[in-house]
Amino acid sequence: MEYFMIGMYGKVDEKKFKGDYVSGFRGIEVCSFEDFNDINKLLQLKKTKDFEISVHFPLKKNKNKGRDPLVLSLDRKVRDEEYNRIEEEIQLIIDNKINPKYILIHFPKPVIIEEDFNLNLWKFASRKEYYYESEINFEVFKEFSEKFIHMFSMLGEKYGFIPVLELDAINKYIYEEEFLEIILKKYSNVKLCLDTGRLALQEIIDTKFDAKRVVEKFIDYTEVVHVWNLRVDNGIQEYHYPVLQNQKMEEGWGDVKGILESISSSKNNIKVLFEHDSSLINDNELLACYNYVREKLQGVE
Repeated sequence: MEYFMIGMYGKVDEKKFKGDYVSGFRGIEVCSFEDFNDINKLLQLKKTKDFEISVHFPLKKNKNKGRDPLVLSLDRKVRDEEYNRIEEEIQLIIDNKINPKYILIHFPKPVIIEEDFNLNLWKFASRKEYYYESEINFEVFKEFSEKFIHMFSMLGEKYGFIPVLELDAINKYIYEEEFLEIILKKYSNVKLCLDTGRLALQEIIDTKFDAKRVVEKFIDYTEVVHVWNLRVDNGIQEYHYPVLQNQKMEEGWGDVKGILESISSSKNNIKVLFEHDSSLINDNELLACYNYVREKLQGVE
């Protein structure tokens, strides 16, 4: 059964909800609420509209912390602080009776990149958000990753949500090795999020990176797909743009069409979150976006 969602970032935006959440949609993914009152607004809206809630970490924005927990930091103190932060945030979600379908955290963080990775195109909040491959070896990466995934898995079992790892920028430790698949089989309640915009951008940055191969590698472990596109022409010109049929790679658009076609091979009921800025297009184009993505995921040429 189709499971389409919209996102709410920073606040409960009732205008966005009215315009974006159309008949047949089933969920909202929320992230980084700045005002605690928005949690109550969300729950009140849920009572009247009957949708499921999922959380993109964090639910409540912390002005003193970046969005994504740095669970792979080489600094033990930082790792411990981030583990505590995750547990406290999840307790906040549970205490406020959000009852999330899933809770999503970016992984890996810090990301691991090659020395020639184009930092002008990928948006890192700070130097703390990435390591070069020369700074962290594969064995350390495996050790820290499994510890985090085990902890996240246990929290999911304890509180009854699906733990989801959104693949951030990824390197050969993930797309060439079998490590992550082995861990996901071991902690089988932990699932993945594939982000079409990130996959398309990394394919533009790194000619060795094959987004469709990554999709095929991880599709069986995927719970949700974030759908949006971008255009690169001497820098990023469009970002978190709705996916439309007329977007051509030769004009700098990412190959989201090809990525969606790869995802269509999945036999799982994958959730689809439209993580775009709908204000960039009109209402008719938004409906065209929804229909086009639906067709691509159904395998329609």
